Amino acid sequence: MFKNKKAEEDKIPEEHTIANITQRAVLYDQKTQKFLIAKCSDSDADFYKKFGPWEFVGGRVNKGEELLDALKREVKEEAGEIEFEIVDSLGNFLMELKSRKVILLAYLVNYLEGEIKLDIEHSEYKWQTAKEILENKEHKEWLKYFVKKAEEIISSQKNINGWKRCQADFENYRKMQDESRKQLKEFVLEDLTLQILPVVDNFEMSLEHVPEDQSKSPWLQGILHIQRQLETILKDNGVSEIVVKVGDKFDPNFHEAIHQESENSNQESENKIKKIISKGYKIGDKVIRAVKVIVG
Repeated sequence: MFKNKKAEEDKIPEEHTIANITQRAVLYDQKTQKFLIAKCSDSDADFYKKFGPWEFVGGRVNKGEELLDALKREVKEEAGEIEFEIVDSLGNFLMELKSRKVILLAYLVNYLEGEIKLDIEHSEYKWQTAKEILENKEHKEWLKYFVKKAEEIISSQKNINGWKRCQADFENYRKMQDESRKQLKEFVLEDLTLQILPVVDNFEMSLEHVPEDQSKSPWLQGILHIQRQLETILKDNGVSEIVVKVGDKFDPNFHEAIHQESENSNQESENKIKKIISKGYKIGDKVIRAVKVIVG
């Protein structure tokens, strides 16, 4: 982590550093919309005098360590066992100290939860809004620069999230509209079918009483043609006849018993269909008119 003691600034052990790179986590609390800044405890340090008392938590990258792994480690060491997520890079800043140049890499990091517990390198911390940081003369320009960059990303994310919410709302609205249209179509189809079915029934009943000598007459063929047309229209719209035959077991899901024969029927014939009075129909799996039967 970044050492504030002057002696350690003058000489950095090689095994602990990689090309004088240091990192900072610009911790941001989305709930309060504030940033975490910590005050350096060593007022005699070169960093303190040149770059101000307030900074973001973070520190050095050890030899052989990945950048983000180092950042996670430093946040835990300097801010305590908090929960957070790294969002994006905020760029870099060249810091020129007395004995060396240091490249500072900064990242926007979302604070999620947990108690802030500073290590000995910082004496206190504050949660401040971007406006409070930018208007405070005690804060140096490098600190304000990264807060501005963080604000740009946060604002961009809000716009993206707003766009995503609008897109999701529109998609939900479209699905609701599609479902409403589907339900309306089903309702209209069911209502129209129930109005047509009595006509189909009348055709069938009329054809049952056609004299034998008229079975091949042109007028009868015309009636049969009209009947087939009606049946084709129903079929093309998903209306199908409920298949049932005499002897089938009575099923209240598909059949409507309009008459129960004598209770003296034997056990084998009980709840069996004895006669079909009128056909039943369904649209898909939905029964719109049950088959009317006599059960015995």
